[in-house]
Amino acid sequence: MNKTILISIGLICVLIAAAGIMYVTYTKSTKEAWLDYNLWFEANQKSSALEDDGKNEEAIKIYDKILEIYPNKISILYGKSDLLNRMGKYQEALQVLEKILQLNTKEDAAWQRKGKILAELGQFEKALEALNKSIKYNPDSMSILNKGDILIRLNRLDEAIKIFDKLINDNDNDDIYDIFCGDSWYGKAICYSLKNDKINTLTSLSKSVKYKISPFKEYARENESFKWLWEDEEFKKITQE
Repeated sequence: MNKTILISIGLICVLIAAAGIMYVTYTKSTKEAWLDYNLWFEANQKSSALEDDGKNEEAIKIYDKILEIYPNKISILYGKSDLLNRMGKYQEALQVLEKILQLNTKEDAAWQRKGKILAELGQFEKALEALNKSIKYNPDSMSILNKGDILIRLNRLDEAIKIFDKLINDNDNDDIYDIFCGDSWYGKAICYSLKNDKINTLTSLSKSVKYKISPFKEYARENESFKWLWEDEEFKKITQE
């Protein structure tokens, strides 16, 4: 058997082995993905039904039972954290998020959830740190909007406006369901209102109400940031149903 044939046979063997490894890897990852989905779906269905009946503690036990068998299933950990958050058990929710981040420090959704909870606890600087991590691992995440909202609460209005401007420029202003643009125009309206800038407030607000992703007219009529404009005729015209 000549050298060329031997090389050809060797290459075929290598390719077959590689294909086998790829198949096993694909099959394993596919099975794991389906397991994750099925576990999450079952847990979500059962816990949601219990939560609707006000049986929150029983709903938590659904997640806990699965975590006894699969302690590192991130989808289940998210479900438990979200439920604890809705229950107002913020510290416990944060502990679960920390577990997720120990498993994968690049989980941008965990950093985002952590930032939002810390903001609820009034820990705005720490919330910003968490959201910055989320943005680092996913530059297109909703954490950018969350960051703008927290900057408003810290009265860092010019920084918030810059964030909202970038989101408006980077996204589709013609799509009336674009959440980034709608929320950003509304965020800018709040910033300008807090700066007592009537012209830019009304301009931004009139832009925001064109988007259908949130009831911005209703928000503006109830948001204390706009209280000084509630009796203004131009404001009423923009926010009337």
